[in-house]
Amino acid sequence: RGARQRAGAAGPGRREPLRGCLCQTGFPAGGGGMNQAWIVFVKELRDALRDRRTLLRLALPAVLMGPLLLSALSGLIASLEERADKREVLVAGMEAAPTLANYIERQTYTMKPAPADYEAQLRASPL
Repeated sequence: RGARQRAGAAGPGRREPLRGCLCQTGFPAGGGGMNQAWIVFVKELRDALRDRRTLLRLALPAVLMGPLLLSALSGLIASLEERADKREVLVAGMEAAPTLANYIERQTYTMKPAPADYEAQLRASPL
């Protein structure tokens, strides 16, 4: 047996002081692990930016996506505004309902008189 085994694990005749706590070794106390993670992140980012193919795969879509998204969004907004301007209602017999006509006008609808054969067209549904 060696000197440590003869002295016992926690005996009164222990010659050496205890070595510390049972916490995880390799990381300094107080959040030093985050610093090490940051260092690894920076190294990996530097490695990724060295490779030109990877750089093109990252940069090209990022540069193109902004203008494409803005043009698609402006086209969508323009089509919605165009549809909102064309709000038309075909009406028949509005003389009997002046309050309804007033309400429809306040909602920014355009009232057009219905064609003479509107009932037949409704059944065939071209309206």
